[in-house]
Amino acid sequence: MGLRSGVLVLWLFAAVLLCSLTENIVYLFIVLLAVLYVGLRFRIRLKVALLSSCLFGIPLFLINLLLVRGGENVIYSVPNKLFLFGADIPIPLVSGDITLDGVYYAFFYLLFLVDMFMAFHIFNKMVSSDELIRSMSFFASSSALLTGLVLRFIPTVQSDSQSVLDAQKSRGLNIKRKGILSRMKYLTSLSIPTIVCSLERSLNIAESIESRGYSRNRTNFFRKPWIVRDKIHAAVLLLAIAVVFYLRFTHALDKPSLDALLNVDIIALACILSLTLVTLK
Repeated sequence: MGLRSGVLVLWLFAAVLLCSLTENIVYLFIVLLAVLYVGLRFRIRLKVALLSSCLFGIPLFLINLLLVRGGENVIYSVPNKLFLFGADIPIPLVSGDITLDGVYYAFFYLLFLVDMFMAFHIFNKMVSSDELIRSMSFFASSSALLTGLVLRFIPTVQSDSQSVLDAQKSRGLNIKRKGILSRMKYLTSLSIPTIVCSLERSLNIAESIESRGYSRNRTNFFRKPWIVRDKIHAAVLLLAIAVVFYLRFTHALDKPSLDALLNVDIIALACILSLTLVTLK
């Protein structure tokens, strides 16, 4: 089931907005469940994104756990010194009280990072660069053309640089030289031919575009119509975005007390669950 790129942009914006404006870890956990549900419904492989988010998130979790101080509920006190080999070795930075609030914020930012990784991963898998450029062409045709050319010719520039590198290797260039000056000389010998090739290609593209009579006023362009399903999805997501801003201004998304952590707001829960409506046909 394909969705319009505009609907998926709204979906991504709503997910990022919810994660950015809330301070309640329960809401972040529910957002993660909603995003995972969407990814599984569209049969997107989530293992790599989940492992990557944990790879970056676990060090961030440990840093927040050891450095964030605050709160009265002390769980463990890291000593200032460690007695080792008959001497007192000072422990800088991490010494102090590990509190319940510190653990809360450590898990909070870990979940925030995982939510961001998963939402952008699903968006990247469901929306191609061509679809984004096509949607941009309705209101920013010049920017869409420029973005499309940049994305299209990144593999070409990489291929050109590899060809230049292979040619210079065949002429006896040693790319494993040590020293800053040697490396700068190597980068110069590699970058200048690549830039020259890119400039020649850009001139050819400009002449080709001009010969085809390109202008901002398109004469023939297929536009995919908005069906009822797309309109409903977009309306629900726009309503959810507006409600999230309202909940933020009314402090409904603020960090709750630890004894009232599970007392979620029904309206906020409805906004989060609206992320899963894009899976409905």
